[in-house]
Amino acid sequence: MGKPLADITNIVSKCAELIKTYGKDRSFWVRLRKNISSENTTVVVAYSEALDTLTQHCRDLITREISCNVSHVVENVDRIWDDITLAKEDVWLDRLVYAEGTGRDDTKVCLEGTRTAILTEIVDWICAAENDAHRVLWLHGQAGKGKSAIAHTVAKWLKDHDRLGSFFCFALSRIADRRHEKIFTTIARDLADHNSHFRHAVADIIGHDNALAHTTDVTQQWKKLIFGPISQLEEHMNGPLVIVIDALDESGDETSRMHILDILASAQVASLPANT
Repeated sequence: MGKPLADITNIVSKCAELIKTYGKDRSFWVRLRKNISSENTTVVVAYSEALDTLTQHCRDLITREISCNVSHVVENVDRIWDDITLAKEDVWLDRLVYAEGTGRDDTKVCLEGTRTAILTEIVDWICAAENDAHRVLWLHGQAGKGKSAIAHTVAKWLKDHDRLGSFFCFALSRIADRRHEKIFTTIARDLADHNSHFRHAVADIIGHDNALAHTTDVTQQWKKLIFGPISQLEEHMNGPLVIVIDALDESGDETSRMHILDILASAQVASLPANT
């Protein structure tokens, strides 16, 4: 904006100088009324056209600056709105009951170079691209055979490759924590941290039904907080995304385990998108 204004000032000064020069001659105004010389006419026209051009240039610059400023205001408003939305979602998500101490532990992974065959088999299953691939891999065996070490090792591999949706570990020493009542609310919170689309969906669900954040009914937790959102967000779930559950046999009583097992063996789980 500075240069066009400077140019206009320069031309106006030249016009003033022209008038001042010719004004010293008493016959100037008579000649001006009757007939201006061809040379002076050319100068005046040139100044007039230059002023018109520069004035239009200024108008264009002002229009662009106004448009730019309006654009910046809109961007700032959008940014503020996004911040408000995230803050509101945090409020809803923070209401989810979360089981502390259930995450993975890198100190429990397999020793380097051990259990390679089973680990390779699990990684191959994770990376399987077929739509008919099983959605659940069940690792079973006698107590003390290293199942938990394998689970933590797989979880570490998944984390390193940004493919760990959630890790949930039960423990006999923490039965009093009633982790079995918090399994899917905890997993839902972890998935929300991993995927922004899932985050929006779960926050909206809790916003409309706050009781879901505290329910101990694992069937409701699963259907409303896990299965429902994932089913609707298949195209936004960049997989494979894996949930690891360790030591299920160390959860609550037999009845509570059966509820969880019924869910894991259900047709809903089998119908999950291939990328989860």
